[in-house]
Amino acid sequence: MSHWLGDLPKRFGSNKALDAAIQGVIASFPCLYSKTVTQRALSAYDEALRYVRLSLQDARTNVDTECMSALFLLHVMHDWIGKRQDADGIFELGISYALRSAKRGTALSEFERAVRRTISICIILESFHRRDINLEQLIGTLLITEGPRPYTRADGKAYSSLTIASLVKLPTLFQEPKRHLEHIKQDYKILRLEVPLLRKQLIELREYAASQVAMGQLPPPALNRLISSVRAGYALALSIQINFGSVIQYYEPDLDFQTELDGLCGQALELAALVEDCRPIGSGVARLPMVAAWQTTVDPVQKALLEETMEVLRRDAPESQDWPSFIPNIIYSHRA
Repeated sequence: MSHWLGDLPKRFGSNKALDAAIQGVIASFPCLYSKTVTQRALSAYDEALRYVRLSLQDARTNVDTECMSALFLLHVMHDWIGKRQDADGIFELGISYALRSAKRGTALSEFERAVRRTISICIILESFHRRDINLEQLIGTLLITEGPRPYTRADGKAYSSLTIASLVKLPTLFQEPKRHLEHIKQDYKILRLEVPLLRKQLIELREYAASQVAMGQLPPPALNRLISSVRAGYALALSIQINFGSVIQYYEPDLDFQTELDGLCGQALELAALVEDCRPIGSGVARLPMVAAWQTTVDPVQKALLEETMEVLRRDAPESQDWPSFIPNIIYSHRA
């Protein structure tokens, strides 16, 4: 989802906000291992935030892709060092940027589209529990970012469940699930096809990388970036499928369907195992499906396993938000 990060070192020195954000990531990264937030990390975060705000206030730089890249790095640091509840208004900065950048139209490079797509997904996910984010106002802007789709199947077709056009509908579907039940059921059918394909793609890529290691070769960086991207896409699609399934099961209870849901929750546990070799930084990708599974399963043994695994992964970023509240009221809102 953020494979463009590998291009950022080449852009160092081109934008003060980006430079400060990169320095902030460098200062914050050790906190993931020490489990302690240092004053250096906090100061670097504040410095990066200051430069991003200055950049957004400057008409010469407020639509630069470097500024957007810096904004995404702020999101990363925000999670690592425990800045809670967006007190610094990072998401508002992102929305402000998205609306400004729409003025540039569609003449964007592949790098620019990738950056905008990543931050767009951040905004969409945040809107799940931020009713003040008006996605209708942003839909046109977000769709501009689509560009070449990073999630494609072996046959070259796009995973339709991971397009911006599909993702941008999610908050509305979850906020009024009963009203949109038929839409949710149709989207679930698509996910039923696409999630296994994403899982298969991820496993095959990992096996190929492992075979290279077995032969004494290091997997090329491009392969590692692809694995990371597919893993993130699989995690997002799996979490959506579990969420949709929970809604369907609530309104139309079915024992066989609950068994299917339990299987999906098992896949969330499997995904946690698949991020084991990229901890602590890779733990974040498991959050969405783990929380969705924990809130959905009715199997007490599975729920206990999920709680245990979530606690282990949560220690990778102890200052981050509590996992059970990571997607507040999405699953339970339709039960209220």
